[in-house]
Amino acid sequence: MLRPMTEGDLPSVAQLFCERLPASPVSQMGEAFVRDFLAGFIACPLGLAEVEHDGQCVQGFAIASTDSAASFAWLRANRWAELAKHRDAAVSDRARGFWQLLESGAHYHPQQLPEVAAELLFVAVHWDKEGTRLAAGLVRRMLVELRDAGVMQVKVFIGLHNSPPQNMLWALGFERREAFVQDGRELVGYVYSNLAQAPFLA
Repeated sequence: MLRPMTEGDLPSVAQLFCERLPASPVSQMGEAFVRDFLAGFIACPLGLAEVEHDGQCVQGFAIASTDSAASFAWLRANRWAELAKHRDAAVSDRARGFWQLLESGAHYHPQQLPEVAAELLFVAVHWDKEGTRLAAGLVRRMLVELRDAGVMQVKVFIGLHNSPPQNMLWALGFERREAFVQDGRELVGYVYSNLAQAPFLA
């Protein structure tokens, strides 16, 4: 069942997040940080979060924001007490780079596609759901939520050599943008330019 993420989902989501997105600097801050970080996104008025739950456990999740830069600024302004206690978890270079931006209230990719406010931030599914349509279903659900919130354009950043999600985005109609390197990671941006006319959201 696909439904909005709740506080009760956070332990399972944080575990799945760290298992499936190990290269993310968020994951490298540890599960405890991920729980508090995602709790902030649930509370943020700009955040959107959905889970696929089979009645026993979370099978996948998707997290987006109608304005990702403003969401990060909101977290700094409104959830800093919860996040600051994890400062010592920023031990890897990637985690330290992320922490410095979070501490300043800046978006994680502040120089990339700033003209597109909305962002599909994180999508992951359980290992045994790889190769199914669950990830694409979660992405479509987020795009519907963004469209219904009045968003016209949305961006997403993917590892440059991570082909399966790029193929999925391409099939959905996203356009590839320039690749870049941040904190040692090669990333590439994708943009959907007109959600109001997306045929798969009709």
